[in-house]
Order: sequence, then C-alpha cells, then structure tokens
Amino acid sequence: YSKSGHHRSGPQCETLFARIAKISREFPHLSEDFMPGGQHTLYTYNALIEGWGNCGHPQKCRDLLNLLLQDHELQPSVITWTLVVNAYALAGLPRECEAIVEEMQSLAQTKEDDNRKEPPTMPN
Repeated sequence: YSKSGHHRSGPQCETLFARIAKISREFPHLSEDFMPGGQHTLYTYNALIEGWGNCGHPQKCRDLLNLLLQDHELQPSVITWTLVVNAYALAGLPRECEAIVEEMQSLAQTKEDDNRKEPPTMPN
C-alpha cells in the first residue's frame, strides 16, 4: 500500500500492521522475525512512516518518529529519519525537512557526548 501513493495507503498500512500484530500474537511461529512477540519493530515503524509519507501525511510520520524517540527498546535509524524528511519534502515543506535533519544531528551529538562521559568499565 505504501508504494501506491493512494490517499488511503497510510491508514490501510496501519490496519494491516494491526492485523499482523494480532496474527503474530496468536501464531508466534509465523512471524517471529517480522514482529517478535507481536511488537512493532523498526521495520514495521519504517513501513508505516513510508505509507503515511507517500499519501501526504508528514505529521503522522512525525508522530511515529516521536513514538520511536520515546521508546526505550527501539531507536530510529538513518532510514527512519530519511523517510520522515522525505514525507515533508513530498508535502513541499523544506523548512521542516531542515529542522528534522538538525534534530537528528543534535540527538546524535548528544548521544556521542553522553557516551564519552561514561567511565570505562573494568574487566572482571
């Protein structure tokens, strides 16, 4: 659906992923690689972001990015950020594209700075 560009592709993707999550919970052996334990993976988030972006809903993409940024187990990848930037670009919103890239850079720098502050661990 996300490649169709149809105005309903985003909601249809979301509906399909809800169904896939349900199937994953009921029959875990069928989808363990795709949605372990019925939970969204970075792959499913990226597919949803792409679907919403292709149908002209960049704010929905941003909402999903925000969910990922709050997640303690998953973090957005460069692909995720690029999909959100692309959604805003397709909507003709270049300033928002720049803001998202700046946010990505700022978060990456903050994480790098935090990693430098952590004291080295002593081997056992």
